[in-house]
Amino acid sequence: MRMKIGALFGLLALLTLLVFLGACSKSQVAGAGGGDEQESVMTVGVTPVMRKPIMRQLTVSSELVPFQEIDVYAKESGYVKDLLVDYGSRVQKGQLMAVLEIPELEMQIQQDTAAIASAVERVTHAQHELDRLEAQHQVVHLQSDRLTGVEKTRPGLVAQQEIDDAKGKDLALEA
Repeated sequence: MRMKIGALFGLLALLTLLVFLGACSKSQVAGAGGGDEQESVMTVGVTPVMRKPIMRQLTVSSELVPFQEIDVYAKESGYVKDLLVDYGSRVQKGQLMAVLEIPELEMQIQQDTAAIASAVERVTHAQHELDRLEAQHQVVHLQSDRLTGVEKTRPGLVAQQEIDDAKGKDLALEA
């Protein structure tokens, strides 16, 4: 179809050219032969020739789509304290992207640290109490052994109630 239109325009242009050439040759012949007749002058518009770049511009709207898109979620909810990457940046696996500030978690850590310090203090107090009781047990055990030894070497010198009380205190502190 385009070929036919192009050929038709070409044929039309050739025909127009032949008509102009024929008109020019007739006027020259007429001017050369008679001389009395007034020639008809044809005026034509003229435009100066200029060099300009040939450019075609095509504007197309589109949407840029990333190669890979990953949603990132924090393990804990909180406020972003420091953002270390920009939106759309390429990141590596394991790279730190943001630092979160979690006031509730910080408060919980402080409470846990205080609870640990309190527990350490209780353990230290219990250790001191155990050392004191072991020292008391040693004294009571030695006293019980002495009374038992005296009772074996000199019967009747020490009352049986005293010996029984010393053995009872020794067993109680040992437990």
